[in-house]
Amino acid sequence: MKDFIVVSPNNDEESQLEKENRLLSRQVAEEGFVLLYNNGVLPLQERTVALFGTGARMTVFGGTGSGETKGRQKVTIEQGLKNAGVKIESSLWIDEFDEKYKRKRKAWKDDVEEHIRGYHLWNVMDMFREIDKHHFVFPVGDEICEKHVKEECDVAIYIVARQAGEGGDRKLEEGDYFLSRTEVDSISFLKKHYKKVVVLINSGGSVDCSFMDREETKPDALLYIGQPGEEAGNAVADILLGNESPSGRLTATWAKDYYDFPGADEYGFLGENSKEANFKEGIYVGYRWFHANHIEPRFAFGYGMSYTTFEHCYLDVKQKGTKLVFRICVKNTGAVYSGKDVVEIYVRKPSADIYQVMKELAGYGKTKKLNPGEEEILEIEVSLKDLVTYQADMHGEYLLSGEYVFFEGTSADNLNAITIAVVQQACLLKKVEPLNSCKVKFDEKIFENSFIENRELPLLEIDTSVFDSYISEHQSEGVIPSNRVLNLTDEELCTMLVGGSVVSYGYVRTPGTVGRTSNILWKKHKLPSINMADGPAGLNLTPQSLITKGGMEKSYLHLPENWSYGFLPKMEWIAVGNPKRDRMICQFTTAFPSTTVRTQTWNRELIYKVGDAVGREMKKYGITLWLAPAINIQKNPLCGRNFEYASEDPLLSGYMAASIIDGVQHLGGVGVTIKHFCANNQETEREYMSSNIGERALREIYLKGFEIAIRESNPWSLMTSYNKLNGTYTANHNELLMNVLRKEWGYSGVVMTDWGAITKGKGDYYQCANNGNDLIMPGDGSAVKQLLNDLKTGRLNRKAAQISVERILRLVMKSDYVG
Repeated sequence: MKDFIVVSPNNDEESQLEKENRLLSRQVAEEGFVLLYNNGVLPLQERTVALFGTGARMTVFGGTGSGETKGRQKVTIEQGLKNAGVKIESSLWIDEFDEKYKRKRKAWKDDVEEHIRGYHLWNVMDMFREIDKHHFVFPVGDEICEKHVKEECDVAIYIVARQAGEGGDRKLEEGDYFLSRTEVDSISFLKKHYKKVVVLINSGGSVDCSFMDREETKPDALLYIGQPGEEAGNAVADILLGNESPSGRLTATWAKDYYDFPGADEYGFLGENSKEANFKEGIYVGYRWFHANHIEPRFAFGYGMSYTTFEHCYLDVKQKGTKLVFRICVKNTGAVYSGKDVVEIYVRKPSADIYQVMKELAGYGKTKKLNPGEEEILEIEVSLKDLVTYQADMHGEYLLSGEYVFFEGTSADNLNAITIAVVQQACLLKKVEPLNSCKVKFDEKIFENSFIENRELPLLEIDTSVFDSYISEHQSEGVIPSNRVLNLTDEELCTMLVGGSVVSYGYVRTPGTVGRTSNILWKKHKLPSINMADGPAGLNLTPQSLITKGGMEKSYLHLPENWSYGFLPKMEWIAVGNPKRDRMICQFTTAFPSTTVRTQTWNRELIYKVGDAVGREMKKYGITLWLAPAINIQKNPLCGRNFEYASEDPLLSGYMAASIIDGVQHLGGVGVTIKHFCANNQETEREYMSSNIGERALREIYLKGFEIAIRESNPWSLMTSYNKLNGTYTANHNELLMNVLRKEWGYSGVVMTDWGAITKGKGDYYQCANNGNDLIMPGDGSAVKQLLNDLKTGRLNRKAAQISVERILRLVMKSDYVG
């Protein structure tokens, strides 16, 4: 019998924690929905509606891949409306679509079975590759005709649904980024037959909304619900019926034309070479690009509507240490609905002889729910550390001398200048080592700034003496290997650098975990391995499973989805356990809204509660590291993993990540892994492509969110990305990991690879520890064998390996399951 611990309970009744987290998931979804257009039809007064579109009964709750979440019960939009007492008059269409989907799914499955018929049982990987070639296409609607329409119903709701996930980018074609012909025709049909038409977009990212430009297809309201998690239907009903007023704001720009985005025609599969991504736009990403090129977006960054109206009144700003604190009074000026409002603060930094963006986000805040006539004074902090400009010729990050013009408003395109802060003399905040690896030349432009300075604006002189001690604040403390590490054998040392086996001793048994550290030190030092779980929208664990006495994990009652092809059901005994003999354990975790939807709340206090909720589930099920949050920039709307990412803006991404990190780690014994470090901005050829970025854009856009999260919340670990950065795999990248992460930022936590990122033909094992990447995941014996050889030949630096193992052991010792 193996020496392992099973933490998860065998009680399948809904726990109090599940109930609490379900309510939280619903609140987050409601605050994360963005009302994009409304001519007055919302909130609905009617309680009878016609419901159409793929997402009605097949609501997209979250993405696929590592971002997938299970959940005990997921509420579809159809069910949510019914729960709210709404009568659905379109059941015939929904039932017909459901049957068509089932037939299409069966035909696809039969085709897969035919193509894998000749594979031997143990050729699992080859078989799955064949399955992947014949992937199932997510349906995007079905024709609506006269028989589906009932005259006594005035309101039609149409749901545009899209699925996306890890391993592939979205397509620039109908049925994905563009609406299909069926979807456009359906909206047109509904416009002719119903007095009110509401369109919901149930997608991980933006879609083309050119249908809004034609009267025959322009709906009366447009609501973006993203991927809303397990309480999707109930949350949608609350917003549509006016139980809650929408308060979400976009975290990425929606363009009128896809080709308005920078580098649109070269993105991923659209370019001549999908393995070379040249970020030619530099720092001009998202709204920065649209401002600089005077392009009007469809919906601006930070935009969102409400059922009520608000009035903002700027009061004053004061400097408190290294922060500016702005006071803004917000009043609900509506007469009927309560609601929350978001205040956004932007800054225009001085240009001097260096190009700057017109405006960039500097701070933000969200009110409590304000009743009609009620007001609240928000205090919004802006860190002066976030206002630095990188100057390559001086190898440093400077608070430049000159005037910093601050704006306040409700989106990047709806701002009013409120004050000017003055820096008399440039201040060096951080001396840095230059990143010399980028060989691509970028156009550095100074765009004309359309803002006309108003000398009547109040002035504030910045006291830069507060930074006297800041320059040395981020120097690495260094890690000194303990005697325990110095006394390890070569085999123990190299094995600890590699992820642990799932069938060995000294570990916590949690079905569904994707990896763990090695347990080679269990017998000698009683140091177990620790579990890691996927899921940026919540813990991605197996809801129900069986554990044999020997520790083998088996399915409960039915085969896993991936086993249900061809001859595999005949081998059911391998995968399915016996409830009478084996131990059943239950791990119903919460499927929270996707990272994008959470960030669209612009509510740090609420996101802290999400972190706390996930952390409590981690403690309940034996998870030490949550492989989240992801902080990559939403550079292009076609990225398949945009739903896992927060925003096109690094400051918003960094601070929202810090909130969820604090929520998890304040509990003690559990921690997070921020990812993917860095510039993982496309899924096409992600394991072989190189993100080629100039140093200033790298520091001010693609690294800034990570720096903020580390500075504010010190996450336990960090995951490098699949891609190369300027030609070098990130897990082997000395400048990135040693100069920036370790020395400049002083980060001493564990750095791990993404799963299978470093293997034969993709980087070098020995270069990981040599360059600051401590742990190779998920790990296998061949990696250990190669590291042992590299240690003997001197390619693997022994001291570097010892430092990496010391970091890993310090992490393990912080776990709940040690001691």
